[in-house]
Amino acid sequence: MSNNIQMYIEQLMDENPEVRLNAAYILAIMNDKRAVEPLVEALDDEYAGVRILAAEGLARFRDERGWKLLADALNDEDTETCWCAVHSLKRLGNAQAVELLMEKIDDSNAELRSNIASALGDIGDTRAIAKLEHLAKEDSNVLVRNAAEKALIKLCGKK
Repeated sequence: MSNNIQMYIEQLMDENPEVRLNAAYILAIMNDKRAVEPLVEALDDEYAGVRILAAEGLARFRDERGWKLLADALNDEDTETCWCAVHSLKRLGNAQAVELLMEKIDDSNAELRSNIASALGDIGDTRAIAKLEHLAKEDSNVLVRNAAEKALIKLCGKK
């Protein structure tokens, strides 16, 4: 795949946002340092999905610009942008991703809380157990409670 890196870098400039999105995703998972600068440039893309995938790629290289954009995306007014950030953080699945998700798990948006609970269950970091137990028992939204229950089952097999 690394032979094609130049092709994906060029696709980051395509007029079609779906082509840019696909290129950003592939560059984000390639683990090739030649992708870093093109991903930095993609942080300014007009399409939020491209920006988030570029940030995910940069975060994989431990580049703080990526982490900052993912943290900002979790606070975006656009629900889809937040959802994309949650899924990028889930794919990263490291301690920094878990911390960002746990900081946002008390958000007023029930759909976002539900997505975060699911992501934390998929990541499997036991530091999330206390927050998930609280959501499972106390959240006002049944979908959030259910997502937290499922996450707890994945984390520790308990209901």
